[in-house]
Amino acid sequence: MKRRIRRIAIVCAFMLGLTSMPMGTFYAENVTETQQTEPDEAVLETQQEDTEAQFENTENEIGAQLDVDAENEPETQQSEDDAVVVQPESETDASTETVENNDESAECVMNPDMAGDTDLPQDVDGDYEDDPEAGRAMGNVSEDFYNEDELYGIATYSDLTGSAGIVHDSKFNGTTKRSGVDVSSWQGDIDWNQVKAAGIEYAIIRVGYRGLSSGTLAKDKKGIQNLQAAKAAGLKVGVYIFSQAISTSEAQEEADYTINQIAGNAIDLPIVIDYEYGAGNSGRLYDAHLSADAATSVVNAFCERVQSRGYYGMVYANKSMLEAQLNASDISSKYLVWLANYTNQTGYSGNYRFWQYTSTGSVPGISGNVDMDVWYDNGTLMGGGYDSDSDVSYSTHVQTIGWQNAVSNGVSAGTTGKGLRLEALKINLGSKKYSGGITYCAHVQGIGWQNWVSDGQMAGTTGQGARLEAIRVKLTGEMAKHYDVYYRVHAQNIGWMGWTLNGAASGTQGYSYRLEALQIVLVEKGKSAPGSTKNPFRATRIKYNTHVQNVGWGSEVNESDVSGSTGKGLRLEALNIHLINQEYSGSVQYLAHIQNVGWETDWKQNGQTDGTIGKSARLEAVRIRLTGEMAKHYDIYYRVHAQNIGWMGWTLNGAAAGTQGYSYRLEAIQIVLVEKGKSAPGSTKNPFRCTRIKYSTHIQGTGWGNDVNESDISGSTGKGLRLEALKIHLLNPMYNGGVQYQTHIQNVGWGQGWKQNGQMAGTTGKAARVEAVKIQLTGEMAKHYDIYYRVHAQNIGWMGWAKNGQAAGTEGYSYRLEAIQIVLVDKGGNAPGTTKDTFRKK
Repeated sequence: MKRRIRRIAIVCAFMLGLTSMPMGTFYAENVTETQQTEPDEAVLETQQEDTEAQFENTENEIGAQLDVDAENEPETQQSEDDAVVVQPESETDASTETVENNDESAECVMNPDMAGDTDLPQDVDGDYEDDPEAGRAMGNVSEDFYNEDELYGIATYSDLTGSAGIVHDSKFNGTTKRSGVDVSSWQGDIDWNQVKAAGIEYAIIRVGYRGLSSGTLAKDKKGIQNLQAAKAAGLKVGVYIFSQAISTSEAQEEADYTINQIAGNAIDLPIVIDYEYGAGNSGRLYDAHLSADAATSVVNAFCERVQSRGYYGMVYANKSMLEAQLNASDISSKYLVWLANYTNQTGYSGNYRFWQYTSTGSVPGISGNVDMDVWYDNGTLMGGGYDSDSDVSYSTHVQTIGWQNAVSNGVSAGTTGKGLRLEALKINLGSKKYSGGITYCAHVQGIGWQNWVSDGQMAGTTGQGARLEAIRVKLTGEMAKHYDVYYRVHAQNIGWMGWTLNGAASGTQGYSYRLEALQIVLVEKGKSAPGSTKNPFRATRIKYNTHVQNVGWGSEVNESDVSGSTGKGLRLEALNIHLINQEYSGSVQYLAHIQNVGWETDWKQNGQTDGTIGKSARLEAVRIRLTGEMAKHYDIYYRVHAQNIGWMGWTLNGAAAGTQGYSYRLEAIQIVLVEKGKSAPGSTKNPFRCTRIKYSTHIQGTGWGNDVNESDISGSTGKGLRLEALKIHLLNPMYNGGVQYQTHIQNVGWGQGWKQNGQMAGTTGKAARVEAVKIQLTGEMAKHYDIYYRVHAQNIGWMGWAKNGQAAGTEGYSYRLEAIQIVLVDKGGNAPGTTKDTFRKK
């Protein structure tokens, strides 16, 4: 037992002494191309022998002292589960470590290099205990950051800049190894000019975090200060947020928060989600116990939101988390990965572009320890299947600026947030594995699509003040067989649009929107896109305008825009529609239903006016259709805003939209072209209401009421007034046939027989009540529709819905009918309501 305790104490003491040696300075001259090769075996063997000898000497020295101390101690009894606490000899040795006797691995959680450094930096964020970085900043680094084969999870080498140095994976041969740091307010004030002079090329700077326990988002108080000072010193800069997100919505919230923090400041490198548990496996992220799939969805949601707003997204995680708590291959197929693994040669086999190899580096200008990183720069910051053996460069001519310097492989060319138009571009292939070239064309204001140009020629114009509105890019020759060329644009009023590829249009057409920036990248054939591919192009293929009551002709609007007005009670009186930017032959035709006219007989087309002007006649419904090849490739959807209804459902390809028989005005319209067979722009419920039947009743003491529309109430309720007669007729029938009806009359019964198409059933002037009715359709109408009806009867109220000639009401009770409703339903469709208790007979 005593020997076991002695052994553990020796290990911890050795680690305190060994790892508190200077880690060395890590800057650019130490991370060079020559360090990609494996270290000399003889040198490693010598280092191993030196380490073992040092361990043996330390063990002997400490062991001898422990034996002497043990002889002088009184005998005490101690159970196997008791903990032995190794206390520091003075207050300056501030790391207190608890070692469990029943755990041979003896995790020493306090980083020895931080021992004695317990003073918090000035201006560190308020409640530092809720800062998830606090534990690491004070030396409590999880063993998940270290290689498993290193002593008790902590690196045993003392100087990463020694002869062994950093060993880079051979997959990074040919890349530029760039040295960097990542910092937060825990580093205090930083002299960035000294950092730059030391050879550091970039910095990734914390700008915020989510509280370890509270979950509250908070800014890093030195984040923007560090960002601006590092940029001013000439370093490339990226930013990160220390996440504790446990849902995709929280990840998106963190992305938006980070972007808002850096508003107005340009960055060169990705926006990073730092995804790790709090020190000692603590915090809300650890407590959530997310599955690998769930955690992956969280970090991917962050990156997707970041990239949708025009930045690069990257995920930071330690080796253990990448291997066990995340689906790393899924992440790296879409986004960049920043590996944290504290060793001189990582055993991580997954894809990554940045590597944080120590948390105890030393750099002039930064007080105390700092995280050190290497960036394997292959010319692009795109995730996915980029191959560094081929690249693409491009430059843009920008309004008031002129030609900008060429950029390459996904870097943004142009400007954003300045309202400046792109006027021209040039694209070139750089290094490439295969023969072939690159060709491209531009859609230019006042010109349209220009001819294709290639390999550094200019697309667009200069000196004419004409905006680029869209581009197309494609590869040729063998390059096209091995690579996809992806590109996306930043468009006026839209922002970054989705990625598209291989000659497809990117941007807008018909909207008069300027392009402001663009990105282009080569991806190995068939591999994932660099980001979202949603909505890469918008083309207005149709324009339309309407003549509005008291206003006249409005301006032409683009596809999906609203023409007319809502909330003003103004009728549409006429419209015209025409196609633009046609890919196929054909036309657009349209037909209006006009007040007091009905459906016009002749379809109008291609900009002709349909409706009336100067007659104060409302449009009540429309039909729109495509012809020719356009009809084979597109569906045309449209919807209308109708009086007393509002927006009705979308319909398509010549079907009626609006109302018929209700005397309701149309007030506005929207039209959209959709690729054949694809989904409607929205709900398709109730695009058209047609009163197919009208009816009126003769009421006691009142006489004949007005005709009412289908489903409306004719008669009265709550007044005790009898119905005495009834008239029904069809309106706008789509098929041959009619409507028949008969009434059961006080003192007469069913004796009158069937009446039809507006004839009177019942009596007038005889004070005889109607007690029941039967209604049915005839001819083709009866094959396509069911006719439902219900009555309001004395002493009963509303009875159930009857249909197709069934009796509704009462017989033998002497109960008067007081009101009636009638509805036509497509054959076999559901009844308008309950069908119980439709008729009572004594």
